[in-house]
Amino acid sequence: NSGQFDAHRLIDALERQPDTSLVFSTDGNEIKRGYHVTEIKRAQVASLDCQRGSDEWQEVTIQLLDGMALPTQKHMPVEKFLGIVKPSLADQGEHRLYFEFAPGNGAFHKLSIDGIETGDTQTTIRLSALTPECKPMTKALSACCASQCC
Repeated sequence: NSGQFDAHRLIDALERQPDTSLVFSTDGNEIKRGYHVTEIKRAQVASLDCQRGSDEWQEVTIQLLDGMALPTQKHMPVEKFLGIVKPSLADQGEHRLYFEFAPGNGAFHKLSIDGIETGDTQTTIRLSALTPECKPMTKALSACCASQCC
């Protein structure tokens, strides 16, 4: 997936804006100020799809704990976020990158990065929930459409 953010792509984008506040949003809502990174997980995934096709990949998941949004709390500075995650992500190359977040610290959602928006004082990472995918059907449709292009 060419649009998928990997660890290097995230680090590169954030290193350009180290003096900004880091805001995460999902479903159009900001994760509350005072959030923090609770853990960074690495996993080796071996999968078997519905047509018994196998696949393997590595992924990294950054888990965020929702903040309390007290008046004294602020969004984490990009520089601080990089200080927390960069040592764990630096050698993760093109591994798939995900976030786990639970609004109000309830049930977790596995999220991927939709995009990163930068401004003078704020960097926003837009996250969206993952949806199920039938890989054999996706591959068949891609092959079918690709053969009809150009």
